[in-house]
Amino acid sequence: MDAQTQSMNMVQLDSTFVEEVLTFTVNENPDHLSGRPSQYCMSLERPTLTLDGVVSGMMTNSAYQQDQSLRNKYSAKVAAVLRLIAKSLRHLHSNGVVHGDLCAEKCGKFDDGWKLMGRLEVQQVGSTFVHMGGTAIPPEAIGEVDSGVVVDTDSIPVAITQQNEVSPSIDVWGFGKLAYEVFVGKNLVDFDDIRNPSNDVVGLLELMEWNEDNLRMVFEDLLDVGIPESGADLIASCLLPAASSRPGSMDEVLDNPFWKDIRKYRQSSRQRSRRSYAATSEVGEI
Repeated sequence: MDAQTQSMNMVQLDSTFVEEVLTFTVNENPDHLSGRPSQYCMSLERPTLTLDGVVSGMMTNSAYQQDQSLRNKYSAKVAAVLRLIAKSLRHLHSNGVVHGDLCAEKCGKFDDGWKLMGRLEVQQVGSTFVHMGGTAIPPEAIGEVDSGVVVDTDSIPVAITQQNEVSPSIDVWGFGKLAYEVFVGKNLVDFDDIRNPSNDVVGLLELMEWNEDNLRMVFEDLLDVGIPESGADLIASCLLPAASSRPGSMDEVLDNPFWKDIRKYRQSSRQRSRRSYAATSEVGEI
C-alpha cells in the first residue's frame, strides 16, 4: 500500500476537481507535527448538497411527477451537473486514475461548485480493480467462481472477481449508471444492501447477465421521463455489457449532441413564468 500511496502522491490533480489530503505524523520533537501528502480525495469540505438529495427531493415532490415542463427543467439542471462530473472524470483519466465508485451520494455541491467525492486509493489505470464497496460495479467485474455467493444449490456461485484491470471504461459504466439513476429516479439494479452489494447474488447475477433486454429497459425508461433520444442512446451506450463497446473516453461522452439537446429544455423553461418556484425550491437549488 505504501508504494501505491506514494505513486498516487506523484499524480498532479487540479484543485478545481480535487483537494489534497494531509496526514500528520509526529517527528523527533513530539510537540511538533509535520504534514505530508498521503492520499487524494475529491473534497475535504462537507457539501451543502449532494446529488442524491436532489433526486430524492424530485421523487417525493408530486409536482415533478405531474408537470412535464418541471421535470424537463429538473433534467436540464441535473444534466449540467452531470457534464461537470464528466469533465472531472476526464481530468482523472488524463492523470492515469479512475474514480471507480460513482454514485449520486458522491457528487456534492460546494462553495465553488459541484465536485466528486470519495477516496482515490489504488484505482490507477493498469492496476488490479479493487471494489470500493459501492454499487458502481461493471458486468466485467462479476464472474463465476468455485465458491461464492449462492441462493440455493441450483445457483451459480458468483462474486466480484477483483481480477480485472482498472481502465476508464469502469467509470464510463459508472457514469451511465449515475445518469440513468438521477434522470429516472430509481436504481439501475436493486441491491438489498447498497453498502455491501457483494453479498447480493440476485443483483450480481443481473449485472453478470446484463443484456439487450436491460438496455431496452434503460432506453425506454429515459424516454418515458422526457430525456431526448440522443441522451437515452448515450446513456445506454455507456451501459453496454462489453467494456470495449462503450464510449472510449469521457471526451467521446462530452462530444455527444445530447448536451446541446438537453440545454433546450433549460432555455425554454426560462421563458415560462416562475409560477412553480415553491415546488422547485423544495427539490434543492442545483
